[in-house]
Amino acid sequence: MTNRLSTVCTTDGLVDYRFEGGDNAMIHLEKYSSGGQYQVEQISPAEVAETTQDCTPFACVQRSESNQVEKVLSELLG
Repeated sequence: MTNRLSTVCTTDGLVDYRFEGGDNAMIHLEKYSSGGQYQVEQISPAEVAETTQDCTPFACVQRSESNQVEKVLSELLG
């Protein structure tokens, strides 16, 4: 199981996040007053990704794999 100390999430306008492994991540974007829970898709053992309700793509990866965050986002954005 991962935790915030070993995981990094990223997206445009990110204020806060929480991902502790499992099927859901909390993502708080700056244009909203609070965050929301989103079901995530497992991309690899160290990566999850999904889009928020307003279709903003985000990715969370284990810190040791943080160099993959931009790759995952670029794949999501097409």
